[in-house]
Amino acid sequence: MSLSQSLFFIGLFILVGFSSCQPVLLSKPKAIKGVLDLSQWEFEQGGIIDINGECRLYWQHLLMPNQESEDFVFHTIPSKWNGLRWKDAILEAKGYATYRLHIYLNPKYKNKRLAFKIGYINTAYNFFLQNEKLGGVGKVATQEENHIPNINPQFYAFEVRQDTLDLLIQVANYQDRYGGLTGTFKIGLENQIIGQHQAKTNYLFFVLGILVVMGLYHLSLYFFRKKNKAALYFGLLCFTISLRMLVTDEFVITDFYEDTSFQLSSKISYLTFYLGLLCAAYFFHAVYPQDFSLKVCQVVKWVAFAYSIVTLSREIVFYSKFLTGFQVFTLVFLAYTLYFTVRIVFLRREGSITFLVGVVCIIAATVNDLLHANEVINTFIAIPLGLLAFIFSQTLLLSSLFSKAFQKVEDLSEEMRQINNNLEDIVKQRTDELGSANSELAITNEKLNQVLEETQQTLEIVNEQRAKLAETNREITSSLNYAQRIQQSILPNISLMQRVLPESFVFFRPRDIVSGDFYWFAEIPEQAKIVLAAIDCTGHGVPGAFMTMISHQLLDEIVIEKKITEADQILNSLHRAVRRVMRQEETSSREGMDLSLVVIDKINRKMEFAGAKNPIIYLQEGKLHHLKGDRISIGGERQEQEHLFNKHLIDLSLPTTFYIFSDGYQDQFGGKIQRKFMLSQMKQVFLEIYQAPADFQKQYIEQKLKTWIEEGNESQTDDILVIGVKVL
Repeated sequence: MSLSQSLFFIGLFILVGFSSCQPVLLSKPKAIKGVLDLSQWEFEQGGIIDINGECRLYWQHLLMPNQESEDFVFHTIPSKWNGLRWKDAILEAKGYATYRLHIYLNPKYKNKRLAFKIGYINTAYNFFLQNEKLGGVGKVATQEENHIPNINPQFYAFEVRQDTLDLLIQVANYQDRYGGLTGTFKIGLENQIIGQHQAKTNYLFFVLGILVVMGLYHLSLYFFRKKNKAALYFGLLCFTISLRMLVTDEFVITDFYEDTSFQLSSKISYLTFYLGLLCAAYFFHAVYPQDFSLKVCQVVKWVAFAYSIVTLSREIVFYSKFLTGFQVFTLVFLAYTLYFTVRIVFLRREGSITFLVGVVCIIAATVNDLLHANEVINTFIAIPLGLLAFIFSQTLLLSSLFSKAFQKVEDLSEEMRQINNNLEDIVKQRTDELGSANSELAITNEKLNQVLEETQQTLEIVNEQRAKLAETNREITSSLNYAQRIQQSILPNISLMQRVLPESFVFFRPRDIVSGDFYWFAEIPEQAKIVLAAIDCTGHGVPGAFMTMISHQLLDEIVIEKKITEADQILNSLHRAVRRVMRQEETSSREGMDLSLVVIDKINRKMEFAGAKNPIIYLQEGKLHHLKGDRISIGGERQEQEHLFNKHLIDLSLPTTFYIFSDGYQDQFGGKIQRKFMLSQMKQVFLEIYQAPADFQKQYIEQKLKTWIEEGNESQTDDILVIGVKVL
């Protein structure tokens, strides 16, 4: 179904729904202070009047037409008397009362026949007009044991004898959750009232007939194909709604069985509500099992069964109290259904647009019925119309599926006919092909034997080369191990570093045997300064290791020999030295390094920081600080006059813990969703451990990395270096 067709279908559903409502052509009068003035109203032009507004309510009084009392309040109808303030009390559902309303008619209707249409009144009433009892439903009583409940919409015709009508209704309720004049209450010409009633009844029987037929049709489909669970649930849904239609709105069940008991009709009304929702849930799951959750169906099943058991085992006065809870549950279910429907449209499931149209119609109808039942709006029972729209949408969907299936059958039949007509030619052709294939197979077999001999010779050569490669690999590995020992020998002695900085640690893990990351440490006693750096040279493995040797030698020369201890000047000097040693102005060499470097002034309790791309993280009094390095590297393409590094001063008068590191830790892939560890997560780790002893911090960082790599089933991607120092 296309989008334009879907919009047309929804528009048709709305048009049919509104066509069943009474059109409002004129502003209709309402009752005020117990008086409804229709003296200027003409039913021929304005139509039927819905009686609403203020009427007199005499609580705990069953007045007769010739009786009067000053003990009354004005109460708006149609509505329940629950919650109404009567003197010092708040009324509940149980009780009895008398409603009284004076109606002034247009004099032109004298000696003409009018009629009243009375809908639901919970749960018994007597109707009096002009001192005469026109009728009633159930038995009104002041005691519950004498009360006989019943619900049956009625209309009462009468001849107008005078312009003023004194309308009196005695009402009693001991069963339902709502009491009072809760249903529709209309007045109009006799032929108008009867015509409207017949039209509405005919419409309901029309929808009822369609639902019954479609229910039988889908159950028949299920009978012949048991795997089609969707047909079973949809058929049951049609019958459930059909049964509910008999005991709601116009209460048409009385057209079949006039003495239907109140308890039976109420139980049917409640049970069909619960079980209808259950059938709908399992139908949605049967149509789209991969999208509509089975767990939702199970929740609906247990909730519906629980409510049904209570309804079957108790009286309405008890189980009607819990209806609001199920209505809220229904709204939640409808919200999930709408989400599921939009999801299948987004996923472009087959028939999802058609399904969406039907679901929107039935959800709109269900919400309307819930609001109507709770007196939020005064419309009409729309679920039959909504289900009718849903049935039509499913018919279109099934027709489309059947059409495609028939077309496929016809194509297969035509293909089979052509195959049968050409079967002999095909067999002969296949025989010739097999003969040719057999000859080719013999030639191929001979060639394979030749290839096998060549392969065996090649395999012998490969084995010889493999042995040579293994020997070469052992030599290279031995050389790398030796290079590792050389590299480790130039790294600062950690025990010496920890003697100067007791609360410090170095977490160093090369990716290969040798590393492009290294750490550098020096103490300048005459200046009472300590220089510490975490350095990440270009590349890793052997190329990176060569750069570490050069960088280490240059730092020794700058800091230890030349006594340059300003953090920014150390980086500037190192940059010029790298470009000089690597002859970067004369060659295309672009090797360099990123680093974080600090200079600790023990006397002045200050620390200088300078960074080439890499930052420093330090914590004081629980607050984390992040200083970024300059966005340039040591060495590379830039000229010296353009390449000046900045330094930052950090006050060490407070207890301070700082961390400098290469980018290997934060760029390591891993975790359950296989992403980088990221600097933000490193900050969180530092916040968790900065107050702990240095040994614990190192173990924690190492275990965190191990867990991260194992969760992502990854391997180490770069050299890793993290240095942490606590300055007290």
